[in-house]
Amino acid sequence: MRYFCFFLLCALLTACESKEVEQPSPHGGMTKAGQQLGDSVIVLLDAAKQEEAQQLLLTALDSSETEFNKVDRYFIHALLTEVMYYAAMNEQGLLSAEKTLQIALELQNSTFEGNAYNLIGIIHLNAGRNTEARDAFRKAIKLIPRGQKSRLLSRVDQVMNNLAEVYLNLQQPDSAHLFADSALKISTELDNARAICFAYWAKGEAFLQEQQPNLAQAAYLEGLNRCPAKETDVQLYLISGLLDVARVQKDPVKIKRLGYRGDSLLQTMREFDFARSRYLEKKTDALKALGNYAEVAETQSRLLKLNAEIRANREALNQRQLKAYFDNEKQLFLANQQQAQQLRELDLNRRIQVILGVLMVVLLLLLVLLRRWSLQKHKLERYRFEQQKLKADKERELELMHDRFTTLENERNRIARELHDDIGSSMSAISIFADLAAKEASPEQTKLQEMLRRTTAKAAEVSESLSDLIWAIYSKNDNWSNLVDRIRNFGFEILTAKGIEVRIEDDFSLSGKVLPINLKKNLLLISKEALNNIAKYSSATLAMIRFEYYEKTLQLRISDNGHGFDPESVSKGNGLQSMHNRARALQGQLRITSSPGAGTTIELSVPFTFENGNKNS
Repeated sequence: MRYFCFFLLCALLTACESKEVEQPSPHGGMTKAGQQLGDSVIVLLDAAKQEEAQQLLLTALDSSETEFNKVDRYFIHALLTEVMYYAAMNEQGLLSAEKTLQIALELQNSTFEGNAYNLIGIIHLNAGRNTEARDAFRKAIKLIPRGQKSRLLSRVDQVMNNLAEVYLNLQQPDSAHLFADSALKISTELDNARAICFAYWAKGEAFLQEQQPNLAQAAYLEGLNRCPAKETDVQLYLISGLLDVARVQKDPVKIKRLGYRGDSLLQTMREFDFARSRYLEKKTDALKALGNYAEVAETQSRLLKLNAEIRANREALNQRQLKAYFDNEKQLFLANQQQAQQLRELDLNRRIQVILGVLMVVLLLLLVLLRRWSLQKHKLERYRFEQQKLKADKERELELMHDRFTTLENERNRIARELHDDIGSSMSAISIFADLAAKEASPEQTKLQEMLRRTTAKAAEVSESLSDLIWAIYSKNDNWSNLVDRIRNFGFEILTAKGIEVRIEDDFSLSGKVLPINLKKNLLLISKEALNNIAKYSSATLAMIRFEYYEKTLQLRISDNGHGFDPESVSKGNGLQSMHNRARALQGQLRITSSPGAGTTIELSVPFTFENGNKNS
């Protein structure tokens, strides 16, 4: 693998060097207004004023057809993509990046094209789409000249650092080393200190993945030594890496020293959310490795508070930026529609003038035809007007439906994130503190130890219920296959530990179908309750789970070959009663068939119709 990546890298670098003398100055086609706009936006971005930068760019887009040329519009969309990247508005950023690529292709400028591919890559990387990011960065490396130094365009060493980060995410340290080394070489030639430091950070991360902490420590320290004082976010990334090394080495002195240094940097920073959050996460992990739970709790509290602030600020910023973005898009759309309508009216007027000129010559002969033509023209205009009105009404309806759907999906995901980040973290903290308190209690304090054990068990039970609820709320889990996988994983986890063989039969016609949250949640909880009962009471050696969809009815069948029981002689406990209640909530039927020595079968039938288009795209 290392040799393959080496040859690929050589080919990419050769392509970069071949482009070095082909490209003219990238700013040669910009107007004076475009250059002034670019300088102003860069000043705002350096001051972390993304919202003001976006407003300035969106205002420029309104006048881009008259005041700015095509090269100016390229840089406007490129800078707008960078603003969207910092605000984590990935989908809007991707649209702007694709516009830069379209303009670059129209201009036939490969430097612009390479910069556009790098913008597309960082948006994909920010969204966690590593494969798409890798492909975009590779194209960028082939197109960007090696000596490119413009602040408005990407440099090839930056792209290589980005590609190294992708390979780190893909757990391919060999490839990450190759591109980090190449980035280090080029950034040294270009005297790009920030890129040099990031290259050393990437190498340190790769060494850690290779389980070579000493080499990782050397890389991080070299990066810190060469990092300018103003690059506080890069310094914090490197300190986070050193904390990882100290955690592996379990060195409390290093962890304490690095914590002091990182906290000092943190006090001076009001931006760089990624770097601050990453540092607190790594410090928490390092303190956990030492068993210093008091400091773990304090650091974790700081992390939760920081994440809450970041999330609140980002959501508020996103709402304002999305509103400004879509207001601008709507204005552009209306302007284009108005211009198209004016062109149609001008064309129609020209046709009418020509027709009238001809008709004047033969007025007496065509008077009757002219009358009929006038009536027909009136009907045609009325028909067009009605069609345009109908089209506009449909577009408004679709836009409202899309807004409602987007709002609902965002609210579901927001609730799931808050449950996971806030309540989930709090439950983990309760469990940690209960365990710590149990260890500190004396053996004579039996009642206290019993209460602490119950507290730990109850925290674990609530955490499991919360995990199921968060899983059900997340929209990405609405796929039928995700439900089957979760039930399968739970069955194997709880039954195989008891020596029970598990067999699953899935109806593959349901693959890709989307389930409503209520149906998905209740199917999961009924299945878990049934599998728990098999593990606890059945003494079975085989359990079977079967899913089937037949005649608009969703069927779930769970059976075992255990010793069974007499349903009439057993009172319905909380588990059985809960299963019946959930079946009724789905307007379905739950039947339990069992007898002593003959095993147990639970059958659930739920009437349900999949709507058209209920497939994941």
